[in-house]
Amino acid sequence: MKLSLSCLLALCIDAFAFFDRTKVWHRHTHSSSLTTLKMSKVKVFIDGSAGTTGLQVRQRLESRSDVEVMEIPQTQRKDAAVRKEYLNAADAVILCLPDDASREAASFIEPSNNRTVLIDASTAFRVDDSWTYGFPGKYSQSTISFLRTISRIQCHSSYHHTVTLTYLNFPMLELSSDQREKLQKSKRISNPGCYPTGFISITRPLVDAGILPVGTPITVNAISGYSGGGKGLIEIYESGGAEPWGGYGYGLSHKHIAEMCKYSNIDCAPIFQPQVGSFAQGMVVSVPLHYSWLKKETTGADLHNTLSKHYQGSSFVKVMPLGENGAKDANLLERDAFLRPDTLADTNIMQLFVFHNDSAGQAVICARLDNLGKGASGAAVQNMNIALGLDETVGL
Repeated sequence: MKLSLSCLLALCIDAFAFFDRTKVWHRHTHSSSLTTLKMSKVKVFIDGSAGTTGLQVRQRLESRSDVEVMEIPQTQRKDAAVRKEYLNAADAVILCLPDDASREAASFIEPSNNRTVLIDASTAFRVDDSWTYGFPGKYSQSTISFLRTISRIQCHSSYHHTVTLTYLNFPMLELSSDQREKLQKSKRISNPGCYPTGFISITRPLVDAGILPVGTPITVNAISGYSGGGKGLIEIYESGGAEPWGGYGYGLSHKHIAEMCKYSNIDCAPIFQPQVGSFAQGMVVSVPLHYSWLKKETTGADLHNTLSKHYQGSSFVKVMPLGENGAKDANLLERDAFLRPDTLADTNIMQLFVFHNDSAGQAVICARLDNLGKGASGAAVQNMNIALGLDETVGL
C-alpha cells in the first residue's frame, strides 16, 4: 500500500507523541485495511498495597486490560529477595509506604535497571532534585497547535483504503511547560502530597503570571478527611472516639511546607494550618489574599482569568464559575452557603474556586479534591500513565 505524504507525516507524529516506549506497542493491520494499534500489558507492582493509598491504586488498576498487577504470594511477602525481584521485574513500581520504607525499596532497584519507573507516594523524595516531581505539565504550545491541527487525517492509498488517525485531546498545563516532558523521560517520580497539590495549583499560576509576588507571606488553611491519617486515624474515627474537628501542625513545621514552598515558586514558607474533619475522604485547601499584596489593580476577575487560562483544556483540573454568586448559580454550594470537602471523593478531579470582594480588596482561592484521589492514588496512576507512554486518563 502506498501512503500519501500527509499520511506518513501523521504516522511519524503519532509515533513521536505517543510511542516513546515503543517496546510495549505492536502494530496490527486488519482485513478491512484499517490500521490500529494494540498495546501489550505493562507490569505494575504496588509495594504497600494493603495501605489506604495502595488499596486505592489497586482499585484503579485491577480492572484495566492494559495492566497486569503483580502480587507477591502471601507466604513470601516478608522475603526481601523476592520483594527485590518483583521491584526489578516490573515496568512500573508504585511505592505506598512510609518514608523510610520507601527509601529502602528505592535502594533495591538494581543500578543496571534503567527500565523500571519508580513512583513514590511518600514524602521521602519530594524535594529531592534527582527525582521528578509528579505534577504534569504540557507539551510545548507549538507541538499542541500542530497536533491539534491534524487531529483527524484521512490518508488515501492507491487502493483507496482509508486510515483515520484520531488524537487524544491533549492535556494542558498543571505545573510548568517542561514538567510533562520530564515525567515522560523520568524513572524516578515523587508523587505530590494532597495538601501541596491544592496549594501549588492555586499559587504557581499566579506567581508565574506575575500577579502574586515572590516572597509574599501567605497563609494556607486546609481541611482533609480522616483517611489521610492512615489506618490508625481511620480506626479512631470509625470507632466513634474522635473529635468532630481537629486542627494540628501547631509546631509550624509540617513536612509538606518544604514542598509547597519549592514548587509554588513563592520562595517563602507559608503559614500552614491543616485540619481533619469527621468525614472519610475529600479536602478543601484555601489561600486568602489581600489585593494589596498582589500586582497593582488586580481584581477577582483577573485571578479567575489567570487560572482559567492556565488550566484550559486540562483533563482533571477545572476552574469553577467566578465568585460566590457564580458558585451558587452552578449549584456548587450546599444550601447556597457551604463548600463541601467530600464532593469529589473517589475521583481524580480538582476544582478551583475564586471567591472575591473587590470593594474590600480581598479574595480567597480554594482547591477542592479527594485527598486519596487527585491527592494520592489518582495522581500516582496519572504519573504512571504518562511515564509509560499511555493515555494519561485511563483508569481515572
